Amino acid sequence: MRSRSKAWRVLTVLGLAAAAMGPLTAAQGAQSSSIESGATYEIRSQASGKCLDVKDASEADGASIVQWTCNGGTNQRFVLFQEANGYWSFQTFAHKFLAVKDIENAMDGSPITQIPQSGTTEANSTFDIVWDGSAADVYRIGVPANDANRFFDVKDGSQADGAPIIQYVHTEGPNQLFKVVKVA
Repeated sequence: MRSRSKAWRVLTVLGLAAAAMGPLTAAQGAQSSSIESGATYEIRSQASGKCLDVKDASEADGASIVQWTCNGGTNQRFVLFQEANGYWSFQTFAHKFLAVKDIENAMDGSPITQIPQSGTTEANSTFDIVWDGSAADVYRIGVPANDANRFFDVKDGSQADGAPIIQYVHTEGPNQLFKVVKVA
């Protein structure tokens, strides 16, 4: 009887320890395995249903990334490439890449823009795509370069066309969740 009691206590302690750690989710495993490197995607805000959009279909360096009603335009499509370090780059229709503006001085609210690629993976233009665990193909897009737990964010949780996409510290808000939808 004594060994059963001891075994029961060990199992109870292990169970309590696991409960204290909280639920394990796939987000902790950064599962982006359903995303295919080299394929084209629309990226839709979970909060508004609107697509990430290169503002005014601009080809200019530094053009802002905003949300806009999905319309199938090429400026709302991004080719995703998985880099050797496991992070992802997002190529725009203008053959430029999404980036955090001025990453060295970036803080909450720094805009996401498009920049030319210099031929190497730049710290401000690679991102971590982390499955949220809430629904299929819903992700948080992390900014690993600044080491501050920041993610893509629709500024102020706006529902409006033209709302800027910025980086912001992690929140549980739906304005930091994005559906990554493969297009033909």
